[in-house]
Amino acid sequence: MLHKLATCPAPLVPVPPEFEPVPVKPVFFDLAFNHITFPPRPKAAESSGITGFVRGLLWGAGSQSKG
Repeated sequence: MLHKLATCPAPLVPVPPEFEPVPVKPVFFDLAFNHITFPPRPKAAESSGITGFVRGLLWGAGSQSKG
């Protein structure tokens, strides 16, 4: 039995596996970014969400009049 184990190749994979570099994102996104024109965002979308809420709490609403 030991003789058979020593002569047969083991069908195992190396642990840990070999590292292989993987690109983060395709190159065409980087090349196309300068040529894409996005539609303007509406005013309501700029201050919506949690960021607008926190900004309003910390610095006050920008549309309030001083007086």
